[in-house]
Amino acid sequence: MAGYESRSNRNINNAYIKAFSSLSIIGYIVIHHNKVYKEETFVKAMSRWCDTFFEPVIKQLEEYYTNKEKAAKT
Repeated sequence: MAGYESRSNRNINNAYIKAFSSLSIIGYIVIHHNKVYKEETFVKAMSRWCDTFFEPVIKQLEEYYTNKEKAAKT
């Protein structure tokens, strides 16, 4: 990220990176689910993805929209 930011003179919002990373994982799950859903490695990966990608992104989105609603009311 630092290399891109220094070359482009733009800051990257990590929230977008996390959201798109989560979407990539969801795409993988959708495409491969029928082949891998019973494999133990997939079950472990799902748990890891939930902890490291999905739950943090959901919390981040909830905070964003809660703050946005509060700002709209003021």
